[in-house]
Amino acid sequence: MDKAILEVFDRVTQHHHNNRHNVKGWKTNSHFLVGKKFILPNQVNPAKEYSYTSDYYSYLKNNYDGIISDFEKALCFVEGINYESINTLNGSINRNTYGEWYESEFFKYKAYKNGNMHYEFKSEEVWARFNQRVAKLKGFPLYGAKEQTAYQS
Repeated sequence: MDKAILEVFDRVTQHHHNNRHNVKGWKTNSHFLVGKKFILPNQVNPAKEYSYTSDYYSYLKNNYDGIISDFEKALCFVEGINYESINTLNGSINRNTYGEWYESEFFKYKAYKNGNMHYEFKSEEVWARFNQRVAKLKGFPLYGAKEQTAYQS
C-alpha cells in the first residue's frame, strides 16, 4: 500500500507551477507535499462540449487515471478506515453546479467549467498524517517542534 501512497503523491504533486513534467501546473500546488488546497485538471467534462453548454456535472471523468479514487483509498489506508464505508467524491456528485463547493469524506471540492477541480482537505489532521507518511516513505525530514527561546517568547 505504501507504493500506492507514493504513486498518488507523485501524480498530484506533478501539477505544481514550475514542474518539469510538461503538464499544466498551478502556484497553489506544491512539489514537496500535497497542499491543504490543490488543483487537478480534466476532472469533469467541460461545460461547453459538442456545442452544448451545461451548468451541471454528474460524474468524474474516468479517463483521468482515477487519481481521486486512488487518493481516497490511500487516505483510508493511512486513517485505518474501510473504503467501502466512506462517502466517496464520485458518489457525492449528483448533478452538481459548476463553481459551487461540495463535500465528500475527505475533501471539499469545486469544479469549474473548463474541467478543472479545486480540492481542499476537510481535516487538517488527515492532511498532516498523509504528508507525514509520504515524508517517512521518501526520507524527507519531518517537522520537529522547537522550544522557544526567552527572546522569542
